This record gives sequence, structure tokens and C-alpha cells, in this order.
Amino acid sequence: MSENKNILTNEETLRAIFNTAVDGMIIINDRGIIEAINQAVTKMFFFEETELIGKNISVLMPEPDKSKHDGYIKNHLNTGEKKIIGIGREVDGKRKDGSVFPFFLSVSNVKLKDGTTVFAGVLHDISVLKKAQKDIEDYSKKLEKTNIELQALDKEKELSEMKSRFISMASHEFRTPLSTILSSVNLMAKYNEMNEKDKFKSHVVKVKSAIVNLTDILEFFLSVEKLDSGHYKIDAVEFDFIEFINSHIEEIRDLLKEKQRLVLQFNPNKIIVQHDKKIIRTVLQNLVTNAIKYSDEKGEIIINIQVENDTIIFKISDNGIGIPEEEQKYLFDRFYRAKNALNIQGTGIGLNIIKKYIELIGGNITFTSKINHGTTFIVLLPIISKK
Repeated sequence: MSENKNILTNEETLRAIFNTAVDGMIIINDRGIIEAINQAVTKMFFFEETELIGKNISVLMPEPDKSKHDGYIKNHLNTGEKKIIGIGREVDGKRKDGSVFPFFLSVSNVKLKDGTTVFAGVLHDISVLKKAQKDIEDYSKKLEKTNIELQALDKEKELSEMKSRFISMASHEFRTPLSTILSSVNLMAKYNEMNEKDKFKSHVVKVKSAIVNLTDILEFFLSVEKLDSGHYKIDAVEFDFIEFINSHIEEIRDLLKEKQRLVLQFNPNKIIVQHDKKIIRTVLQNLVTNAIKYSDEKGEIIINIQVENDTIIFKISDNGIGIPEEEQKYLFDRFYRAKNALNIQGTGIGLNIIKKYIELIGGNITFTSKINHGTTFIVLLPIISKK
């Protein structure tokens, strides 16, 4: 027991967690001097660790932030006023080669036992997000040139609203896991000092979960771009559909709430298909995680797969909150979320993407739902993918 305790609380373990985080992490002192960085920072800014430790944090900033940064720290320490510290915001970073890129920055201050203050920052590169925003703007301009005036005005309004929803949603979805990572890292340091093993472990789990969440969100954004541009190429290979589904069930089981049950109903127990494995996995992951998310802790999620006339009938059922009848016609619209699900974390783009994926390979998706009684999604797929 004592050996496990030391492993969970020693500096080597903290350094491993710090260095393997997907997002950049920087710790500076109250004079703006960099005291620690993780490997993500070196990849993000093209600097070696030895080139940054002991340097002022402003070396990673373009003007005018470069000249103003030390003033931000002094002002915060003297007055408590929050310019950057304590507030997440979008900023620009300057790499070693002089190039500038955008990232989301969350900073918090931590008081050490000796009374000194250090500042911990979490940096998440949002270049992909900004590119998506630019693509939407470019698409809007293209429509203005190719459509008649009335159509162009209508499309411009629609795209403007879509862009606003996209930016608002993406900002919120990134901020939540980033804040979780930042607060958990700070608490892990405190619990390490206090030798609180269980609390330390719980925050390691939170950090991992938040990183997975960020990865999934980015994957969805990239999928939107590929599908809209028509650049997604189907990679159909031959495999056993049932075996493939089973191989991904265990990672999904880890997402189940405490008393939820996942029931598998496969008939037959082997179906040889030619399909894009990434598409099948995305459909499975999205529909089952939605069933888990929108069901209570005693919910039952059923995965039923059967074959009729060379068509796979793939059903995912839950007994969760259901979808209001008057809103069901909007369910596959991008960014749409039913009113009874607004307090549950989500992007509103998952169902829109998987519907496009399913149609891309020659399939179809429908659903039945009753409020407070649950939802069943029915996916019909050909044995051989459309190419």
C-alpha cells in the first residue's frame, strides 16, 4: 500500500501527467518568469524547453500583449482586477519562427505554502476552429457571387446565423473541458501536498475525460468540413460487422452511469460486410453515447442488430427523456437541440453528421420517440457500402 501511495503522490507522477496532457500548460512566477512547461508547449511554439525556462512569458507573445503582460500581472496582484488572470479568453501566440497563431487561454493564480504566488495557464490551439470560421465566411462570399440577389440575401442571413451559432456553441464546448483541466491540475497539486490519494486520482480521471471530450469535439468539426466540401472518401473494407461492434462495446461500457445496463441482441452473430469502419464506429459511438447521456442512472440501453434481405437493421433504444413531438422534425438539423436537452452538454451537430455519413454509404436513419419514455433510432444499411 505504501508503494502505491508514493507512486500516486510523487513528483515523477505529476510530471508525467503534466507532460502527456494534450493541451499546453505553463507555470510562471509573479514576475512573469517561466518556471515549468509541458511537451505540448514545445510542440505548439517550436521552442525547446531549455530555451523557455527562466525566460519572461512575453517571449511567446506578439505585440501589443508582449509589452503589456508584466503590467497585467502587477495590476492583478495589486488590485485583484482580472484582465487575463481568472478569465478564459482567446489570445494570439508567437512561435519561435515568428509566426502567430490563435489559442484559448485559461489562467489561474495559486498561492504556495511559503506565501508566494504562481500562475498556471492552459493553452488550447484553436487554429482548426478559426479555419472553420473562415471557411464559412468564404462560402458566404461565394454564394453572393453565384446566386441571384434575393437568394444571396437569404443565404447570407442563414449563414450569418449559422456562423453565430457555431462560434457560440464551439466557444462554450471548448471552455467547459478546458476549465475542468485547469481546475483539476491546480487541485491535483494541492491534494498531492496534502497526501489525499483518492482525491488526486479522481482529478486524474477528470483530466483524461476532458481531453477525450475535446478530441471528440475537434473530430466532429473536421467531419463537418469534409462532408460539406465533398472531400470525404469512403474507405470500404470487408469485415465482420458483429465482431467489429463487439470490439468497441467495452470502451462504451466505461461511459455507462452507475446503474445503467447495456443489452446486446445480435441475430445472426456474424455478418460479413463491406463498409467504412470509421463511419460505422462514429454511428455506433454517437447513438449509444446519446442514449447513455439522455437516460437516467437506472436506464437500459439496447443494441439490436439483425439482417433482412441483404439489409442490416441496426437499432439503439433507450428509456430516457425522449424528444418532444413538436420538435422531432428538427432533430437532424445542424446545431439543433431539443428544449428538454439544453441543460445537458452537447454540440447539436452529432446527429446531423451521422445522418450524412449513413446516407453517404447508401443507408437510412429514422427514429421513434415519446417524451419521458425513451427513443429508438433505426439505421438501415446495405451489406455492401455505396461507393
